[in-house]
Order: sequence, then structure tokens, then C-alpha cells
Amino acid sequence: STTSDGDAWDALFRSFNQRRGLGALGYAQSARKTIAVKINQNPTNNSNTDYYAKNGVANDEYAITGNPHLILALVKSLVAAGVLETDIIFTDPTGLNRGWGGPRTIGDNIYNYVHPLYPGVRFVDGVGTNGRELAAWPAAANIVYATGMGGDEAKGKRIAQQLLDAGFIINLAIMKNHGDGPTVCFKKHYGLVSGKRHCP
Repeated sequence: STTSDGDAWDALFRSFNQRRGLGALGYAQSARKTIAVKINQNPTNNSNTDYYAKNGVANDEYAITGNPHLILALVKSLVAAGVLETDIIFTDPTGLNRGWGGPRTIGDNIYNYVHPLYPGVRFVDGVGTNGRELAAWPAAANIVYATGMGGDEAKGKRIAQQLLDAGFIINLAIMKNHGDGPTVCFKKHYGLVSGKRHCP
């Protein structure tokens, strides 16, 4: 049990580092300090024409996408715990060979809300303009699937480089119903890979 947000973050960082065999190191002692936060921008930019206004969504820019207030609260909490703004990345990198709609974007409703207060925080998406960074993809595949499971086997074989380089990943869930209950966290990592490959 802890008495402050900073102590709580310190306990999480130490636990994470210890579980991956690095010892009970805090954030400041970690070799890789970048914290990549995966948000869910799945519905954005389906028209492939309006990348940032209204979050790239034709009707409700807040519909099942990253919540600006939650994102700002997370930044405030991390910075208060001693994390440098420049070590924080918010991302939904999907863009390369996505297979449906346009590349995912981090809309103005998020960027214009957080960036003026924390200009060092980085935003990485599938377009990379208007202050956002373009997601980078390694040349070689770094995901292996079982063969013969269906889908386009040329897609979904790489993880965005910004995630590979990060020391920590926070998976910022939203409650999204697919008709068989909410998908919450794990499926959201699907947005970190290079293209649509649902079958495996």
C-alpha cells in the first residue's frame, strides 16, 4: 500500500522491471525510460480524407476512441511521479497495410487538449503530420504466426518501432462491445501490428 501517486508508480515500475529480470529498479534507474501508451483510435479516419478534425470520425469524435480527459490525467500523474514529458508517447500506429479504412490518427480533440499543457509529450500515429510523429516500422518481420490459419499472411508481421524501443507500455483500455462482451485490453494490442490479420 502506498500514500501517493508517485509511490504507486514507483512500485509499478519496480515490479515490472523485476518481473522481466532487471532487478527491482525504479523509473530513474531504468535503462529504457520511454513509456508508450497505446490508445484505441480504431474508428478514426475511415474515410481516409479528414485525418485530425473531429478525430477523423464523421459524427461523434468521442465515440469509442481515446478519451482526452483520461489521457491528460495520465500525463499529469506520470509527470508528477518524475517521468519526463519527452519520455511519454501516446500512440495508435496502425497505418501500414492496415487493410480497411485509412491509417489511424490521434485527433485534434486529444492533441490540442494535451500538447499546449505538456508540449514535450509525443504523439505517434499512422499519418505523422500536424505535430504528430509517423509510426516507424522495422524492415524485417518480428511476429511469427502459425501457418495455414487464414488471412493475408503478408500482413500483421511487424510491431511499430516506437513500441519496440520503449521501456514500458501502458495499455489504456476502453470498454468496447463486439457483441460477445467487451474486448478491453489484449485485443487492443492488435493496433500495434502492421495490418489486418484477424484469422490467426
